Amino acid sequence: MTLHVVGVRHHSPACAALVRDTLRAVRPRWVLVEGPADFNPRMGELLLGHTPPVALFSFHFADDRRHASWAPFCVYSPEWIALHEGSALGADVRFVDLPAWDHGMDGLENRYADGPLADPDVALAEALGEQGTDAAWDVAFELPPPDGLQERLTTYFRGLRERMPASASDLRREAYMARWVRWALGQGGEVVVVCGGFHAPVLEGLTPDPEAGEPEVPAPTTDRSATWLIPYDERRLDSFAGYASGMPSPAWYRWVWTEGVERAGPRGLEATATGLRARGQVVSVADTVAAWTQATALARVRGHRAVARVDLLDAVVSTWVKEALPAPVPWSARTALRPGTHPVLVELVARLSGDLRGTLHPDTPLPPLVHHVEAVRRQHDLQAAAAPRTLTLRRGDPRHEERRLALERLVLLGVAGITRAAREPTFVIQDDPMGPTSVLEAAAYGPTLEDAALAKLEERAREAEGFVALVAVLEASVRTGLPGLSARALADLDAVAREEHRLDVLGDGLHGLLGVVRHGGLSDADRAAVAVLVDTSLDRGLWLVEGVQGQGPVDLGRVAAVQALRDAAMGGVTVDPDRVRGVFERVADDPAAPLDLRGSALGALASLGHLTADGGADRASAVLAAVEPTRLGDYLAGLLRLAREVLSDGEGLLRAVDASLAAMDEVAFLAALPSLRVAFHQLPTRERADVGRSVAALHGRVGARLTARLAHDPALVARGMALEALAEAWRAHLGVP
Repeated sequence: MTLHVVGVRHHSPACAALVRDTLRAVRPRWVLVEGPADFNPRMGELLLGHTPPVALFSFHFADDRRHASWAPFCVYSPEWIALHEGSALGADVRFVDLPAWDHGMDGLENRYADGPLADPDVALAEALGEQGTDAAWDVAFELPPPDGLQERLTTYFRGLRERMPASASDLRREAYMARWVRWALGQGGEVVVVCGGFHAPVLEGLTPDPEAGEPEVPAPTTDRSATWLIPYDERRLDSFAGYASGMPSPAWYRWVWTEGVERAGPRGLEATATGLRARGQVVSVADTVAAWTQATALARVRGHRAVARVDLLDAVVSTWVKEALPAPVPWSARTALRPGTHPVLVELVARLSGDLRGTLHPDTPLPPLVHHVEAVRRQHDLQAAAAPRTLTLRRGDPRHEERRLALERLVLLGVAGITRAAREPTFVIQDDPMGPTSVLEAAAYGPTLEDAALAKLEERAREAEGFVALVAVLEASVRTGLPGLSARALADLDAVAREEHRLDVLGDGLHGLLGVVRHGGLSDADRAAVAVLVDTSLDRGLWLVEGVQGQGPVDLGRVAAVQALRDAAMGGVTVDPDRVRGVFERVADDPAAPLDLRGSALGALASLGHLTADGGADRASAVLAAVEPTRLGDYLAGLLRLAREVLSDGEGLLRAVDASLAAMDEVAFLAALPSLRVAFHQLPTRERADVGRSVAALHGRVGARLTARLAHDPALVARGMALEALAEAWRAHLGVP
């Protein structure tokens, strides 16, 4: 009876080989693996013959706590090898870690995470002269021959444990694993434990406890807790994509495992060159020869027995990237790729990341939601096809309603391959390899599509903070046709609306509420309740809009808020119409109010019927005559957003704007140009063309091609012309010919 603890780095080919060789040499009775103990009764599911990557997805949804985590396996994961090799040898294989719903797993999204880097990692990298701890790991453990690997790993992990304090979660998990180890030792026979190297020093040297019974699995506090086997993919495993498992570039290590470390370099170079060529990048044979020559040279200089991953990465960048890079390469510090990363780096990281997607054996048990979603999609003809399918399903149309609701609920649950256009009743269904996985993960919310969507809504409602977020939950509940609004949700919305102090936020939420009323789907009781919320929001908004003072850049958020207040006032609200008109009158005439707010208030008066177009034009012209010319666009941005007819239905305001512009010098015009562009973008393209022709006519010209797209940003062109004029003035001043 002997205990053999094999501390590993998760997803390490070298550690996987060590586990395999240890099991074959020891031939243990017990193989204890770090993994969720609640899955032990179903261990056979992992041995059905899947194609990794696969993962155990665990969830626990209770009123006071929500947790979801993944335990992924690839073909070279030490835990995967332990499960299959141990079973083939006839050992009793058990998972010995806490289930996901235990508090010891709080905050741990990835069970097989590396954790934060520690002093030994940095010291190892410095001692080996490597840049980055991943490169140091490869040189110390992946590249050398396997002789002495166990001793090197033991020394490394003991040093890691001495310098890095254990968290409360670590201690709780280790105490549970120790109970399993003592129990297995008490049963007799050789025991092999495969666990993360950080835990190994704690489990070494444990003694048997023959009195102990088999450790119990902590019970969940809700029925909505389970662990399911799901497909996974290499992209989700890659640390460059943000995964915390540790080993980056999964495809590279798959090649190391299946073909040997000597073949991984050529495979990676070939894959990168092929990928770049497929994207239209020119990569010649000479380029690939240069990169491989550089990689082998770097390996020799660095003392590597074969081309390491970092050798290939550095070689490709140094030979194929001709420009200076704005930031260090991501593998020097294991950072995710940033927007704007050089395309060679993007393709290099992607090829070494890999595109392998796991598949489950057909006999794998699946959660009820998977079967229900398949049935619903068949019933309503919502399956994906080779080409994307576009469906337009109007809300309230009885011919479309069941299909629309099914799609809305699938979108809410985040099922891959189904999207909804933001402003149209249009859905796009397309084939997506992540579709089955996303349905499996959504199974955490319930057994049927309706149950799962309702649970998802309840979760969003609990997590929502602020008026806009709460209104978004309300909109989602209406779109998905789920049960009526709860009194609690309505009370929360009312309280938040009464306390909201930001005009733009209140306007955004009010716009959502109006959309809920406009698009229907509410019961009479819910419609009345939402109408009360609209009244509350309008009342609060009118109070806020009068409190905004001072000048600054154009703020389209507060302009949109005035538009929402105007739209609410047009409906059947109980707020006094005279109060609405009075507020807008005061804001429109208040010289201390922002100009965009004054313009939008005047536009609201016009669109509510309190001003004619000519009357609005006269009042706007009077304001423009009194403001600084460079702020002309600020005022028009608000006015044209709410009542563009004030400009387009007559020439009075147009003449005033034209006169103000004509009076500007070049410097003033450049200062006014940005807000003017914002203002006139409130007009549709055809109306902008009409305005252009009218202006041309004022000057005796004929406007042509006024809606043509400019090749360059007009503001940039104007600044360039101003610089040219300035240079010309200095040339003349200095007498330069």
